Amino acid sequence: MKKNPQKNKVTNAQLRSVAKNNGLQQSLNNIFSASFSPDDDVIRKFNYISSLVGDNIRKSKDSANFDTEDFKSDASTLLNLKMKYEATMIKDTKDLKLANKIYNKHKRLSALMS
Repeated sequence: MKKNPQKNKVTNAQLRSVAKNNGLQQSLNNIFSASFSPDDDVIRKFNYISSLVGDNIRKSKDSANFDTEDFKSDASTLLNLKMKYEATMIKDTKDLKLANKIYNKHKRLSALMS
């Protein structure tokens, strides 16, 4: 004998009803809204450094004197650091020092290209 698969099918409405009754939806909303703050100072700094690196990439495209691939590598590294921070919300000293090193490098390069 085969079981009828239609008998055990749960609808989306039933799942939403259970979530509302148990406060699950509110609990999940609280967890996710508390874990990510778009006004986070570290994220703001990562975004600023990323825009500086992006500006340098655009400025250096027409010049043979600057290594655009190195700049793109810096941008990729910054993206990885930012994603790691957003996922864990842990301020890793090594990551912040690396971001600071990239910032200082691109700040000097930006002054040269101006």
